[in-house]
Amino acid sequence: MIRIDAATVLVQWAAGGWVFLWVTTRRREVGLGYGWLQRTIFVLMAAGSLVAALATQAVSARDAATVAFMAAGGVALVVRTAGKTRAAPADLLVPAACGQPRRRAGVLRVKHS
Repeated sequence: MIRIDAATVLVQWAAGGWVFLWVTTRRREVGLGYGWLQRTIFVLMAAGSLVAALATQAVSARDAATVAFMAAGGVALVVRTAGKTRAAPADLLVPAACGQPRRRAGVLRVKHS
């Protein structure tokens, strides 16, 4: 009989979410905030997995992998957010108030150096 642990489901869901995050952000067609939000959500999901594991029955291999997953996620979040915070130009936020013509709505592409 198959036994489903909440901790295993949460850490697998978080890992699958990171794969989806990689697929959606590899061409940089989405904003930086999307990646920050997704990384934060999946690290918190892994933390929930660790809490569930410690509250029920701990499995050392899974829990060690969860801690490594959380550490990698924390490092990735810090690395991706450091130096990437840029304020949006005011003419994109309020073009009518500045007296400038409206720009076409769409994806703002920012070149990263």
